[in-house]
Amino acid sequence: GVSVNLVTWAALAYQTRHQILGAKVPSIREALGFVRRHIGAIVVVPFSLSLATLIPIVALVILSLFLKIPYVGPIVTGLIYCVHILLGAMFLFFAVASALSWTFGPVVVAFEETSVRGTIQVLFDFAKRSTLRTLHWMFLPGVAFYGYAVAVVFAALMIVGIPLAINAAIVAPDLLMEGEVSDLGSLPGGLGIGLVPLTLWLGVVGALTVSLLRSAVNAIISILYLPGRRGNDDLITRETWVARRAEGAPASAG
Repeated sequence: GVSVNLVTWAALAYQTRHQILGAKVPSIREALGFVRRHIGAIVVVPFSLSLATLIPIVALVILSLFLKIPYVGPIVTGLIYCVHILLGAMFLFFAVASALSWTFGPVVVAFEETSVRGTIQVLFDFAKRSTLRTLHWMFLPGVAFYGYAVAVVFAALMIVGIPLAINAAIVAPDLLMEGEVSDLGSLPGGLGIGLVPLTLWLGVVGALTVSLLRSAVNAIISILYLPGRRGNDDLITRETWVARRAEGAPASAG
């Protein structure tokens, strides 16, 4: 499930990249072909960085065990406590980079076409230079997205709710009037069987709703990535970025 989510995220980001460039948007098949060629960077990086956060924790546990050695342990620990502090800072940095990788990792691969190592390098650079300003920039888009999400979910509920209400009013009026069906024999035969495909169609509407919301989130994340990208620190408009690419600016960070 998580891997599928990352793959979908990368495919959408690849299409968003071309849309921002003003180029022809790749088809779903082309986007999935890109994902297949870069599947390692898309899937491996988030899991690897998440595991990497355990390294400083394990090191701190090992160093803390020395405290149990009388005299020598506490004294040595006090003298080299700067190492403990550095490990704490390392954990925080890895945790931030890991959190970013689950959101921005597929976007980085889609925009930079990097390998596993290259994606980690870009994410480390992004975490170091752009975390705070990205959090600041995402406030207004986040508020707008929640408004959009409420509108989309409300529309989806209305789309399925109105037919269901009319169906219930026609087939089982007693269900609405008295809260229960008084005569089960009055209900049409095969109603239970018909509920199975009906439920599947409702699931299709739900899946389409989720797809719309995921597409909107992906567009927001892709747009947020561009200003924080190395070489695009002063980038504030689509036109500026397109002009840079037209002049032959490198796609990779740095």
